[in-house]
Amino acid sequence: NSYVSRSVDGIIAVPVSATPDHLEEVAKGIPVVLIDRYFEDTSLPYVCTDNYAGGYMATEYLINKGYRKLLAVQGVETSMPNKERMRGFIQAIYDHSEDGVRGNISGDAFSVENGYREAMNVLGREDAPDAIFAFSTTILLGVIKAVKEHGLRIPDDVALISFDNNRFLDFFDPAITRIEQPVNTIGKLATDSIIK
Repeated sequence: NSYVSRSVDGIIAVPVSATPDHLEEVAKGIPVVLIDRYFEDTSLPYVCTDNYAGGYMATEYLINKGYRKLLAVQGVETSMPNKERMRGFIQAIYDHSEDGVRGNISGDAFSVENGYREAMNVLGREDAPDAIFAFSTTILLGVIKAVKEHGLRIPDDVALISFDNNRFLDFFDPAITRIEQPVNTIGKLATDSIIK
């Protein structure tokens, strides 16, 4: 509301609400483009990573490397990126189930604490995963902390892959494999869209 009262020419927003109602109302008077997240039932334009394809690619990458007991540590269950990453994970597991691939999903937040808690709950158990797919870099950091506290080695004892791309992940030993979100392209497309 404060941006509307300042007479801005357009808004590029990462929506955090559960419904598009407020943003749709704002869009009646000011161009609005959503980035990163979108709503299923809205006419608002959006620019977003293909989270389904990314989730599928990350999972299939682990499977192709020979891992068979996969854990996905998800973020907020109701967020659209999370839903799509989870859908990709589930589909890849299903497509490779005849190869003995099994997957579990746990977690509830895009946070370090969530990654740590969920990894601590399963690592060291007899049925522990041999690979973990963290749905964000923050989740990944918590998973890494848990892996280290268990005295495990990456990727010898447990493989990791993350959604998001932060350059600092290259400085881990070993570097962490991840699915990159093309943030510069997303920003350019959103800006072009709002100008049009």
